[in-house]
Amino acid sequence: HARRSMDWAAGNAKMVVEFLGENMPVRDIDEVTLDRVRDHFAAQGNSDATINRKLLVLSKMLTIARDKLKIIDAKPQIPITREKQGRIRFLTREEEKAMSVLLRRWNMDDLHDLVLFAIDTGARRGELLKARWSDFDATYERWTIWENKADHPRTVPLTKRAREIVKRRRGIQNDHEGPFVRMTPAS
Repeated sequence: HARRSMDWAAGNAKMVVEFLGENMPVRDIDEVTLDRVRDHFAAQGNSDATINRKLLVLSKMLTIARDKLKIIDAKPQIPITREKQGRIRFLTREEEKAMSVLLRRWNMDDLHDLVLFAIDTGARRGELLKARWSDFDATYERWTIWENKADHPRTVPLTKRAREIVKRRRGIQNDHEGPFVRMTPAS
């Protein structure tokens, strides 16, 4: 996760520097320049959230220039845009069935179980891959997610289908730590 964040930040920093030009003096970056950066990435079709991430990387670079390198005395105000709430979209029964049939046809049973379990629980990929047998209650009716994006543990009631998936996987993976631990983000 930390490595991915560093790669993301480096990629955003590179795009900002490419737009501004490598030879632009840091002292010349002001509110007008920041508005130009925002407008440029908006014109490229970037969402408000993506533009904000690029500006926040630039903000971090300016903080380093001010606090550590002492190149500038003050940092301009960063024009952060209010982000829209993400949309919620549910799969239709037909989409869910098509996905299930396709994964079975491709003999991707582990991924099939993971996808259906994700649909029924609403869990993120990282939460699913970190699930341990000790996170489930004795009857597999509830799953407690201890490590998550918000860093607030939560308990999820399991549907009949999710319980069946976990019970079946427990039977075939009794020597493993959890139902999906053999899987990786790539799989």
